[in-house]
Amino acid sequence: MKWARAWTEVDLDFYQVHWYGWLDVYWPHEQAPVSYGLGDRPVVVGEFPMEGMNGASYSELVNDWFNNHYAGTLSWTYDEMGGSDKDAMAAFAAKHPCEVDYDLNEQALVDDGDVDAPACDDIPPSDEYSCEQQANWGKCDKPWMQDYCKASCKRCE
Repeated sequence: MKWARAWTEVDLDFYQVHWYGWLDVYWPHEQAPVSYGLGDRPVVVGEFPMEGMNGASYSELVNDWFNNHYAGTLSWTYDEMGGSDKDAMAAFAAKHPCEVDYDLNEQALVDDGDVDAPACDDIPPSDEYSCEQQANWGKCDKPWMQDYCKASCKRCE
């Protein structure tokens, strides 16, 4: 997280940060990515101690990150995990199975009357740039843009 903003001007699909106990003192893990200036792309915690840090357990860490809209986590290291660590990982995975958004499947459900029609909002991924700017820069096809700027990116029925 210490160097994450250094990469915000690079054309990346997502950010990946590492988190350790010493870093958590300055950049608390309970904060959302937008509070660290990372609101324009998904953020994955690419490395953190499996045993937890600064009094927070593995379960507390991954739940905090999930609830603060981080895109995923990769703990360090699986081969050193104990039984309770594996149980905590399995419990989180069972509670939060992979979430996939397929617009075609959603539309099929709408046609069947199972769900309401999806909204066609022009919501930008951050306050820094408008949807019109994102579309003009060719960002509509980026994976991190799929839930944003639906009207400007012409993803509406």
